[in-house]
Amino acid sequence: MRPSRRLSAVARQKLRRQSDLRSRIVDADKHEFEEVCRELLSSGSALPADLLCAAGRAVASTRLSVVAETVDALCWASTECLCSAEEEIPSSEVVAALVSLASAGKPHRPSVRRLVEGLKARIPSVAPQMSLQEIHRATTALCKLKEPSGVEVQLLLDHLDRRLDMLSDFALASLARTIASSSWRIEAFAKSMAVSWRQRVEGQRDLKSNVHAAVVFAVGKAADEEIITEVLRVANNSLDYSTFTFTELSQILWVYANNGGVIPSESIWKSLLGALSADGVGACATQTIGYAFWAAGVLSHNCHSSGLPLELIRQMAQCVVLGSVRGFQPSSVSYMVWAVSLAASQDCLWVGDFCKHLLADNSSRETIDKFKSLELANTFAAVCSLGLKDILPEFVAAARQYFAAAAKTVPGTAANGRAFTQVAWTMVPEGGPEMEAIVDWFTTNSDKVGLRSLCRILWAASKCDGVVEACAGQQSTSVVLLVCAAARRVLDGRRERLEQQDIALLVWALGTLRVSHYELEERCCVLARGMLMDGRIDSRHLAMVLWGITSNSHRSQPAIDLIKDTALAVESGSIAFDVADVGVVLWAMAASDVYDQVVFRHLLSVFATGSGQLSAAERRASLSKVHRAYLWARLCHGFVHSPQEAGLIAEALEEAQMSGVDAKGEFQTGVCRNLNRVLARSPSTGFQVVSEVDLAPELPGLAVDAALVDGWTGSRGLLVEVDGPHHYVSVLGASGVSGRQYNGQSVLKHELIRKAGFRLLCIGDEKWRSMDRADRFEFIRHEVSDALSSRELFPG
Repeated sequence: MRPSRRLSAVARQKLRRQSDLRSRIVDADKHEFEEVCRELLSSGSALPADLLCAAGRAVASTRLSVVAETVDALCWASTECLCSAEEEIPSSEVVAALVSLASAGKPHRPSVRRLVEGLKARIPSVAPQMSLQEIHRATTALCKLKEPSGVEVQLLLDHLDRRLDMLSDFALASLARTIASSSWRIEAFAKSMAVSWRQRVEGQRDLKSNVHAAVVFAVGKAADEEIITEVLRVANNSLDYSTFTFTELSQILWVYANNGGVIPSESIWKSLLGALSADGVGACATQTIGYAFWAAGVLSHNCHSSGLPLELIRQMAQCVVLGSVRGFQPSSVSYMVWAVSLAASQDCLWVGDFCKHLLADNSSRETIDKFKSLELANTFAAVCSLGLKDILPEFVAAARQYFAAAAKTVPGTAANGRAFTQVAWTMVPEGGPEMEAIVDWFTTNSDKVGLRSLCRILWAASKCDGVVEACAGQQSTSVVLLVCAAARRVLDGRRERLEQQDIALLVWALGTLRVSHYELEERCCVLARGMLMDGRIDSRHLAMVLWGITSNSHRSQPAIDLIKDTALAVESGSIAFDVADVGVVLWAMAASDVYDQVVFRHLLSVFATGSGQLSAAERRASLSKVHRAYLWARLCHGFVHSPQEAGLIAEALEEAQMSGVDAKGEFQTGVCRNLNRVLARSPSTGFQVVSEVDLAPELPGLAVDAALVDGWTGSRGLLVEVDGPHHYVSVLGASGVSGRQYNGQSVLKHELIRKAGFRLLCIGDEKWRSMDRADRFEFIRHEVSDALSSRELFPG
């Protein structure tokens, strides 16, 4: 045989052996594969392509159950070949290996991780020779491998970008699904994909519904807001949703909900409702169902004129129950219960059935622990808002136990702060050990949570009776620390954005807790005034701020400016107060001595006209404030009510007289006893001690705890106010409580009494407790002697 023929025969034989080896690698069963791998690894001349093929199959195949040592050996050998091989490895082999490795998901073994890196390093050199299909497959593989958007990904996407119009509709949809499942920030490529899709839509191509859904969903996840908005407008104007499946419609609805710039057309809602059935919903992925609930809930806020989003939630909930759909992930459970809480109305039996069905598998401690804190908090809050705690006792108990334990263990993060805030709001007003644990957690982690969460937890604490009572008596250390932390955050210059609700909740909480922090209150007044000037604060939230600062007797210049500008805003019509808030505004004007007769009369008119719509409790509280403001306006500024206002003033007086507290405590009884002992020493004075004295006609409806009344003339020689802890607010300094001061109600009352010309003795509880029996008698004797020996003429 001639040499040339001999060489050819050897080459053909070598190719046959290589072909046979590749066939054995691809087709071998479990036992044969191990043997082939040993041969391959022991051979000193194994081709890189064969090693890659074997390594890919060893990693990807669960049926072969290749031992870990063999997997590692194949991967290390393949990586070494990739790094050392001088000849080019075909792009098809690189892509095939990536696809095989990707089928096993994100690699965790170091050997597999290193092989992936070696394959990625080959991409720049083989990319120019890759077919469009290979580029697509490689991109999908890198996505499944959870690779970041690095040089290799960007290179592949650049090649795809230039040839997007060459992709079939099916391939475009497949690529879109890859992009949607990635975490890549690739706005430019998403824009190109949107352009290609729009050209196909406008070119009257008969695209299938799954193509539309895949592209819109991908663009919604990866593109910037402007591109998403444009895609949704095209969808609104061009798509016929009647042929879409429930899953496809849900994906598009999610994009609308995630981008609030475009309101979906009614046709998508009607198509979703038409596609609903128990069997159809049961066939969907549970995550898709969860997204549909979330999107409908979000869009129910944006589509105020349509009841379709809430109707979709109701019908989906019933389909889930009828179809016995289970197995939802905690995130989906959270979305679904929250959405149902929006769609529920009173006495909805379906709501209870749905929540029992959904939470039946999520009420044990084991399943509760699978929730993230915020997911569980949202679910728990929704259950509480629906009034379902009694019919879901297992879930409620497990959730409360979880948060009580979590408050002692979980790290300080913004997400955990939001979760604990949600839970705390559900515990108002009962509180309990869980609430105390949550407050302690916020105290420990005050610098690690969001400022808005601090505002909200303070509000929740202020609504719990036990916390408020503690603040009225012995100061709560946790609350003091929380207020100081909030002050530090508001004042430290970080410029964390606060909305009207945050400012209102914070200041209202300070007033309710009877805790005053001068610099914090001053800063809140500045912020609220800015919001008022910009039209960014509404009636209820501004009233909460006004009540909080005046209740704490805060009279800084920014506070006075806020109230003056509020009066100007009322006069100009730039803010219109709800009738429920009018009493607070009038009271704030009185407490800060900011008077404008036009505004005062206007607010009285608003209240007189609309007070019938208030609840009985709201009406009584407002009338009490109107009465005190009227006394101030009349006494301090000469206000005379008109005949039209006479009925309201009379009603306010009647409410003040009926609601007057006529309860003698031990403190008040002790003071009155000492007053009687002093008067008994000088019976010739003719004065006697009278409790709960109304100060009419000067201040009708205003009563004091006690008075020394002349038995012959009825004149009141000395008025006595017995001021317990509820008359004061604690004043905070840099290192905690630095003292206390009278609250706004007490300050205004004292000022009115003295303005009317009465002599007033205020006895504080701390001073009284600091004296023994003899000192108390001597103190009272001195005050009475000083009052009765003067020659002043007392009114009445």
